[in-house]
Amino acid sequence: MTPAETGALGTFVSWTVRASLEASLLIGVVLVVRSIAGQRVSAKWRSALWLIVLLRLVVLWTPQSRFSVYNLIPRPVLQFPGADRTSNVVPAPPHGQPTLRAGGERLPQPSRWTRRGLLVAVWSAGAAAFALWLLIRTLSAVLAFRGRRPVTDKAILDLMEDCKEDLGVRTYLAVIETPRTQVPALFGWIRPRLLLPEGVLATLDREQVRHIFLHELAHLKRHDVAFNWSMALVQALHWFNPLIWVAFGQARADLELACDELALTHLPDHAPREYGNTILELLSTHTGPKRRPAFAALGEDAAQVKRRIRRIAVFRKGRYTSHLVSAAAILLLGCVFMVDASHGQGERPPDFARSLGVAAPTAAPAESAPGDRPLPGDAAAAAAERWMALADAGASDRTWEEAHSVVRGLISRSAWKNVFAELHRVEAAERGKIVSRRVVAIEYLTGLPLNLGDGVSVGFASRYEKGEFAGPKLLFAKDRDGQWRLVRSDKE
Repeated sequence: MTPAETGALGTFVSWTVRASLEASLLIGVVLVVRSIAGQRVSAKWRSALWLIVLLRLVVLWTPQSRFSVYNLIPRPVLQFPGADRTSNVVPAPPHGQPTLRAGGERLPQPSRWTRRGLLVAVWSAGAAAFALWLLIRTLSAVLAFRGRRPVTDKAILDLMEDCKEDLGVRTYLAVIETPRTQVPALFGWIRPRLLLPEGVLATLDREQVRHIFLHELAHLKRHDVAFNWSMALVQALHWFNPLIWVAFGQARADLELACDELALTHLPDHAPREYGNTILELLSTHTGPKRRPAFAALGEDAAQVKRRIRRIAVFRKGRYTSHLVSAAAILLLGCVFMVDASHGQGERPPDFARSLGVAAPTAAPAESAPGDRPLPGDAAAAAAERWMALADAGASDRTWEEAHSVVRGLISRSAWKNVFAELHRVEAAERGKIVSRRVVAIEYLTGLPLNLGDGVSVGFASRYEKGEFAGPKLLFAKDRDGQWRLVRSDKE
């Protein structure tokens, strides 16, 4: 792919890579905190730690702070590899245009594939494959209850209602027995269903069934299916980062532990032993559905089951650190990791949020205050003011010479003069003679197409004899000689 073809997708991948690298640092801290906290912190609050990781991966914009931990990461590490910002490749001229610049210099031929384009293609293929895999797994799960009628046994339904009342759940939950599942599992988010292995209700006693119902209703009360879906969709975007796979695997395990705790709080003090025996009986030979976001299953693998049994065995109501302390610790982590690295005055990081139209409370001033260090945009704004002065003076030859080399390679001097003259004639007829212009806005842009690198958009407010009008807006990029030159002019 050429830079023009990657376009917004390349910008999105750049933002994804940066977010993934920043989240990796947060994941490492969360894993350390979980290890140190051990059983002193309830699984409910341990699972809340992963919510911070999820937010770090999906939030398009975060405020900058010089106290952010991301300032410790070298700036080049957070840049998208393969951006090829210094490449001198330029596009081929449009059909019918000469292949020579003015002066006889031949235009270089475009490169079909760039490093950036190749990485975008690889990322797209991986994300598409992961999404397809999720879709197939979800559709196969639908077959688990397709055509199966809900359980209508009054004793079972009464027990379900009792458990719902204990947990404060009002959502209707159909109970379905099916041979397509090996362990109890909550399926679906909008219209949830409780899937049970066929015949399990006949083999378990009432108290064991109560254990199952309380655990699965805990998933429903905590909206774990929705959380699973969120993790799966984010994982599709960050499939290339093994730390995120590890993190979300641990998150799913913590969700199970949190549901165990919630279920045990509604059982008698002597119940942990019986509750653990129920889980062992159900999972001794089978495991639950793996990595199906539509499922909240009772268990996944043997290692997690052993860990759960140990936690259940030592469960004591009210033995965990106070909720206030746990919430304060999570809030502190959020404050530290949900702020971005501070970029020096005049430097603007890649901003995918802006390309999506998400407003961020940062704006570059049109002019630097006296004594302030000049912004990169100041040089572009000065170049834009000089170019507009030439244009207003009717110096069409000079405006062509001050245009970017890519532009000069695509349009001849004579064609430029003809277009320039026609635009001036139309503008004079509509608005009259120009009186004054002033810079009112500067916008920093990254990853411009056609391998132009970063750019600066300079907006003017113009006063004519017939009134004041917004515009024009000029886009400038650095040419090969390091000077800011015109790339495009838009009349607003």
